[in-house]
Amino acid sequence: MSKRFVQDGWLLAAVGMVFLLVGGYYFTGLYCSDDTRYMLGAIRLAVGEPISTASLAERRVMFLLPAALFHAFGWKADLLAAPYLLFFVGTGCSGYLLARRLLPRAGAALAMLLAAAQPVLFLYAGAMLPDIAGTFFIVLALLLLVLWLEAVEVGAGWRRELLLAAGVGGAMATSLTIKESGLVLLVVPVVVIALASWRRGASRILPVITALLLGFAAVLVVEAAVFRLTAGHWYSSLLSLSTPHDMQAYTQAQGLDPIARLGTLRAILSPVTKGLFLLAGLSSLHLARAWHSGRLPHTGALGWLVVVFGWSWPLLAFTLGSVSLTEYRPAVMQERYYAPAIIPAAILAADLVRHIAFAGAARFRWVGPIAAAVLSVWLLSAPYSMWADRGLIYAAGAKEAFLLARRDAARRFPGVPLYDVASGWNADLGRCRALLVPVLPGGEERLSGALAEGADRKGRFFQPEARDLIPPYLVLGHGPFLDEPKRKDWSRNLLQMKREGKLSVEQVGRYCPAKLGSSIEQTWMPRSIASQRTNVSAASQCGAGELRHHEPQYVDLYLVTESRR
Repeated sequence: MSKRFVQDGWLLAAVGMVFLLVGGYYFTGLYCSDDTRYMLGAIRLAVGEPISTASLAERRVMFLLPAALFHAFGWKADLLAAPYLLFFVGTGCSGYLLARRLLPRAGAALAMLLAAAQPVLFLYAGAMLPDIAGTFFIVLALLLLVLWLEAVEVGAGWRRELLLAAGVGGAMATSLTIKESGLVLLVVPVVVIALASWRRGASRILPVITALLLGFAAVLVVEAAVFRLTAGHWYSSLLSLSTPHDMQAYTQAQGLDPIARLGTLRAILSPVTKGLFLLAGLSSLHLARAWHSGRLPHTGALGWLVVVFGWSWPLLAFTLGSVSLTEYRPAVMQERYYAPAIIPAAILAADLVRHIAFAGAARFRWVGPIAAAVLSVWLLSAPYSMWADRGLIYAAGAKEAFLLARRDAARRFPGVPLYDVASGWNADLGRCRALLVPVLPGGEERLSGALAEGADRKGRFFQPEARDLIPPYLVLGHGPFLDEPKRKDWSRNLLQMKREGKLSVEQVGRYCPAKLGSSIEQTWMPRSIASQRTNVSAASQCGAGELRHHEPQYVDLYLVTESRR
């Protein structure tokens, strides 16, 4: 075993460990937003309920398989996100191998440190979201593409070329099955293969493109078979691209012209990510100058083109482009959508940092290393500077308030039944509570019944009628569910019985996200540690801004007893 192989092996293991630690530190688990749809879809698979291709989440059946396996072995909702952390680790490892084809060992390690420190990746590493998983397969495809370029250069033979091309196609197709935007990025390997084969003639291009498409098609055939087994009919992720998505309100708000959308992108990305992308752009210009001056060989230039194109194309497409096959439309922009651009951007930025470190006149050689060190430290600062907010994304605060209310109700009112009421600002919160309440009265029936009827897809779950419950009992829900103008039927019936003098309804608690440091109980989950809550949060302790927020994070608890009148 060569010394170089051993050294790269140790560094690869170190990169994997860094990504595991950062991802574990920011592990999100269940956070009560898009993830609830994926988790319930995975539970459907695990218990044998048919999935529906009308559901966007369940159309990504390949993405659901790891969580379905974990649920089949009895893992709880929070931990269904655990296997997806491995995609984050795999992204770092495959990214290091890609960087090593272009950079020396230290440069490749720096590139992966820069990537691991990007909020675009680490904030979502421990969440059940398709972006990081899709990114892993995209980076794997870029790695196989660079290996294909090397095989062409050294004349490794048709068999190796075609196998690598098929691998590129298979990796891109797997990314597509996880998230439809993977099809947009198929442009990168197709263009690079066409450019690399141009001088060899059409007879050399067609077999390679055919192998790539066969690898792509093979994965889609497997996916179609999985759909046949789980949904009862044949389906493909390609069909999702022709399904209309009503995102007009989002795109109108984010802008329809390039200038407005670039302004939205500026607000979405964190400062360190914008800095990384700026360095990637400068590095791309530096490489273009080196190529123009003849300092980059043909194969080396194509290898760097993979990285430059792999960074700039998703940045451009996800900002201005479309993932629809039926019409051109601006994409909806969120921070995590730019995950596929991070690894290539980090490689480009690391290369530029290397050049900065060795730049400068003889008398001022110290300027370059200091500038490179300061720049690197700033780009690596996000995991430390954002530690207090680790795992607190989307509705994670609402979930923690719900768990706090449930624990406190059990402590203060032992033996009194507790019922969850339909409430909150969207259906995702209803799905989230259904994943959290199997221990409450009727909780198992509430979840299993909704799965059997398909009501969970709209966030609807079985609840006993208020008139059928025998007081005393407790009810809880998100936001002012008894005070809001458009009350749900359950709340309306409860208040009607109160007005009739049959019941007494008393608010006995309001539970809000509290500042870090108000400890309740220690848990291994970083998200829960980061979002520690006070044991009882009275109404007066809730911040006024939080109470007026259009998506209130707090939970109200009411005690219902027989009226004494």
